[in-house]
Amino acid sequence: HDVFPTGALVWWLVQRFLNGAQVIRFNIPGACPRVITLNQTLGISDDLHIDGTTQPGTQVNSFSTGYNGRPCIVLAAGAGVADGVVFNSTESADNLTLRSLGFSGFSSDAVWIRSGSDHLLSGNQFGGSVESTKLADVGTAIRTSDSARNAQIGGADPALANLIGNASFGVSLAGPGGHRVLGNAIGDAGFQSLPNGVGVVLLSPANRVEDNLIARNTQINVLLSGESAQFNVVANNQILIATGVPGHGVSIQSGANRNRIGPDNRIVNNQGDGIRIVSGSFNDLSGNTYGGQAGLAIDLGNDGVTANDDDPIIDGNTSANREQNYPVLNLARRRVVNPFVWLDIEGSLRTTEGVYRIDFYRSDLCDGSGHGEGSDWLGTTTLEVDCVVTANNQCIESFQLTVPGLAVEVGDTITATATSPNRHTSEFSACRTVGSSVVVPVQIYANGFE
Repeated sequence: HDVFPTGALVWWLVQRFLNGAQVIRFNIPGACPRVITLNQTLGISDDLHIDGTTQPGTQVNSFSTGYNGRPCIVLAAGAGVADGVVFNSTESADNLTLRSLGFSGFSSDAVWIRSGSDHLLSGNQFGGSVESTKLADVGTAIRTSDSARNAQIGGADPALANLIGNASFGVSLAGPGGHRVLGNAIGDAGFQSLPNGVGVVLLSPANRVEDNLIARNTQINVLLSGESAQFNVVANNQILIATGVPGHGVSIQSGANRNRIGPDNRIVNNQGDGIRIVSGSFNDLSGNTYGGQAGLAIDLGNDGVTANDDDPIIDGNTSANREQNYPVLNLARRRVVNPFVWLDIEGSLRTTEGVYRIDFYRSDLCDGSGHGEGSDWLGTTTLEVDCVVTANNQCIESFQLTVPGLAVEVGDTITATATSPNRHTSEFSACRTVGSSVVVPVQIYANGFE
């Protein structure tokens, strides 16, 4: 396990370690960072662990949201070197570990994983500066493709977080999928904006994007595209402030289907829509919170508020969540039964038969469209929609819900979404303003005499 030096010996040393699982450690004299300029792509075809944490002066991240780490080894693109590290092994079980490295100036892919499984990329930095050394922009920071499976990018421990910024694409996941993007700072360090064009791109199935800060990317924070982008989970992320055009928080397009966007994503202040579905169906969007989008919180069809019409029984991936009808709210009333405070909500849903989930939200103000948003999730109810006689396969079913109302004030806005048995989530309902409190005294005596 030799020390990895600077200069012309870089390529020779890497070739030395390609026959069998090895670890490259560092102990390069001098101040942080030590920049290694590659005169050709670092092609790796066997198990390899490159451990930048061994370089003196390296600091791992300690932020629970954001990134304050400092890698002291930087791999920089030499003249004509478009790709940085490319892993491509003939053995399906081989894997690559990259820890606490900086990447600078690779015009194509800084890290490209093409094969193997169970890779780990943690503590790495793309974009920004290391001390006074600026990391030049890259094309794609981290890319998977071909037969690569089960890469972990980041992790549950803050020390594993990557800072991924100043790239055209932050993370791009293609191939057979099964990757995990966990706890990273993508587009924003938490105190410094480092925008990518697109933060995370999901082109493959069964990936998890969880517990990340994904913010200030200039086009789209999270993009799911193509019919292979299915069974993905995007949960418990902060998806904030996409700043440019189209500026969506989450965009689902080109038939991406059967994905779970939620629960517990905070989707706030994006320049476009919070979640936009152009085409792609069976996408469950329930259980997130929304606020401050310039567009809609949820937009099915990329055309503004879609009026309720006949929901189809049979649906394909060319629709936008079958343009699932949203609920209609008739009542939102704050009711005091001393010492308890309740919120009563009543409404109806017109759609095809089945068991639906209705989610309720509170906001200070109604969106300018008159529909949404949903700053606080209040609760959910299950609604069985059925009827003796249908009109064009549509039924109308009423619902009511009573939830604790201490967090709700008269004048607040209540909205709702509906999610079908096949997991199509609707746009937000029209707003209903919380009406005046009705104080119901507690009855002590049986005859009501107090």
